[in-house]
Amino acid sequence: MATWSSLGPGHRRYGCARAAYKLRATKEGKPVHLDRELVTITRGDKQVVRVAVQADALAEPVDATFVTPWSDSDDWAIDGQELVQLNGSASSHHLLFGDPNWTDYNFEADVEIKEGGSEVGLMFRATAWNERLNATLLPATKGIPEGNAFFPATKGIREQGQLKVLAVSRHTVGVPAGTIGEITTGRWYRMRVEARGSRFKVFLDGQQVSSVFNEGFPRGCLGLYTNTAAVRFRNLKVTDPEGKMLLKGVQGILPKATDDAVSNFLRGERFSRSGQWDKAAAAFDRGLKADPSDHERWCKGAALFARIGDVERYRRACRELITRFGESDQRVVGERATKACLLLPDVLNSAEFERVEKLAALAVCGDIKNDGLFGFTAFAKGIVSYRAGRYAEAVQWIERFGPRPDAGWVHNDAAALAVLAMAHHRLGHVNEAAAALAQVKSIIDQKMPDPPQDGWQRLVDRPGPLPRGRGAAGGRWSPMIVEIFEVKRG
Repeated sequence: MATWSSLGPGHRRYGCARAAYKLRATKEGKPVHLDRELVTITRGDKQVVRVAVQADALAEPVDATFVTPWSDSDDWAIDGQELVQLNGSASSHHLLFGDPNWTDYNFEADVEIKEGGSEVGLMFRATAWNERLNATLLPATKGIPEGNAFFPATKGIREQGQLKVLAVSRHTVGVPAGTIGEITTGRWYRMRVEARGSRFKVFLDGQQVSSVFNEGFPRGCLGLYTNTAAVRFRNLKVTDPEGKMLLKGVQGILPKATDDAVSNFLRGERFSRSGQWDKAAAAFDRGLKADPSDHERWCKGAALFARIGDVERYRRACRELITRFGESDQRVVGERATKACLLLPDVLNSAEFERVEKLAALAVCGDIKNDGLFGFTAFAKGIVSYRAGRYAEAVQWIERFGPRPDAGWVHNDAAALAVLAMAHHRLGHVNEAAAALAQVKSIIDQKMPDPPQDGWQRLVDRPGPLPRGRGAAGGRWSPMIVEIFEVKRG
């Protein structure tokens, strides 16, 4: 007879006959994912059995709708025995491959940064493009140029290169993994990840740099990604813990052209960063036809259609926003939809305009003066008042709660000041209109590159400096950027 001692608070002892047992750890009826010892069975003072439960043993299979290989970019290519992504513009590129139900493995590849390069990395335990772990190579940065609207001019952000493990799950959380010295272009680096249960080890050129514990990613496929970098990869290899080869080389890992909603939205984001507005609008149009459920994507689509002068598609996007989200009780939806639907004049009929006015009223309901949205919701009321011809009211709303040039709301301030200038002009306030317009042009010329070098999702409706590394899914982009472009051209 053996005894079974439980780990955790207190001890329980059970008599066990010699037999085979299946153990399952649960908490509040749900499986507990562990990769450490769960129970020990002893006979007297001698250990008989030690049972360890690994996360992959209890994890649910990946959704069958997630199919690999998958990519959000058409810029990946095979060059002999190398995989290349040579588009180093201000955008990110993701490529996923392998079996989404893989659990423990070793994944390694040679990486050469050809030019640029804020981030380059291996993705692992991925079950979607935005549900994954990254081993991210971060070259040194000596600071950020003066006049960047998105980050303060800070010296020594990364004086030396780093290798970081990032858990990406809708939002990105980084765990620094140590300094690795200078990372240079034109040199090959060997990156390796070892995944065992919920423990992950990361190596660079054969030296372990990090060991990270994370229970949130029990299984998943592999991938490569770049951000503002032209990169080459070679000698890809994936093995199981016993050394069995699961994948070798780069042949066969590129997907066929994908046309799903997510891929099109991500393409649209990337095209927008390089100012390819026609391509961005076309990608968003395809994405919205495949998945029309998200109000923010309709707002972005509307802005793009307005930007390229496609009034019919812009009108359709506005009507979809009104029809699908006109009865929303969320203030942020009211604020965004109001701005998106009023980018161009004389597009809505009177009934549609009335519904937009209700959305603007929703945006400013409650204690708006003391919440973080007041600058944006008040602007929504200002723009609806302006489009309605109530110019004095528009001035009152915009001047009442904004702008605040020092608060970090760069694009929102520029757009609000643009409407303020137009309202003053309509009222015959020549000096006030000129002063507001001068502020708009100053903000644009000094703080807002055209196109936005750091991506339009960096133009975020929130105060304060933004952290690096926020993906397209993070942040709330203001469609009023189109209004600013019109002011800049004028």
